Amino acid sequence: MRVAIIAFALGVLCLQMQAVVPSPPLLFLVALLLCLPHLRWRGWLAGATLALACFLFGMAWAGWRAEWRLADALDNDLAGHDVELVGLVSGLPQDFERGVRFEFAVERPAGVAAGVPSRLLLTWYAGRDGVPALAPGQRWQFTARLKRPHGSANPGGFDYEAWLLERGIRATGYVRPGPAKLLDDFVWRPASVIHGLRAWVRDNFRRRLPLAEYPWQGILTALAVGDQQAVDSDLWTVFNRSGVTHLMSISGLHVTLVAGLVGALVSLLWRRVPALALRCPAQRVAVLAGVVTAVAYALLRSEEHTSELQSLTN
Repeated sequence: MRVAIIAFALGVLCLQMQAVVPSPPLLFLVALLLCLPHLRWRGWLAGATLALACFLFGMAWAGWRAEWRLADALDNDLAGHDVELVGLVSGLPQDFERGVRFEFAVERPAGVAAGVPSRLLLTWYAGRDGVPALAPGQRWQFTARLKRPHGSANPGGFDYEAWLLERGIRATGYVRPGPAKLLDDFVWRPASVIHGLRAWVRDNFRRRLPLAEYPWQGILTALAVGDQQAVDSDLWTVFNRSGVTHLMSISGLHVTLVAGLVGALVSLLWRRVPALALRCPAQRVAVLAGVVTAVAYALLRSEEHTSELQSLTN
């Protein structure tokens, strides 16, 4: 089993190095054929064919995922033209000097049969009336002008286009001046609830700890919900020179630390109630609490914005 998992992972890694995505159905078929001798053969030859089959399964799975993601692209005929969109505000909207930048989950490109990706990164520039207060889960209808994502790919630098591809964003653009309609204040979906909770935590930090009085407010926000926008540029310079920038991004260390603290606290309190301790061991409850905390914390820190993106796009 261990060899099969390693071979599958190597197949996924191998696909990332290909200039052209191989045919996933063909890879899958060859992998299935290589599994047949394993039913009769024994010894090292059977193990080798199984490892090769798992390797091809990994390539086929990664190839299918790549084709699925690449197929969700902006139609060339729509690039640079106005498109009427209906969808949900996703993630945490990011304010900047000239407006607000936000992710948009497209539900319906009104008047367009196809050709609009499911996720967009849009900018709403401030006009005479400013920018509306955007919040996660809102359903909007407006007109936008889109383009395919592109960015510099300098060696060792931030790859903006790859970053968008990782997040499933296959087009960028801006909201055109004109009538925009808020259709729903909040749409009850799991992703909307998660991002709404993240926005609530961020807004509470901003309200209770004004940045002018508490310059480290941005650090708390980044550690809590992954929003790094409020971290001062001087602090980023200090972090870069001291080599601790990675601490502002979610890592196994953060998740393990928070889950361990919650698990230890739950275990301590559970042991002090004899009725609870007799019904279920404190160790099991502590492990369950740690797992739930780890999942919840990872969700709160999901889709965090990197400092490289902020410096590139602001």
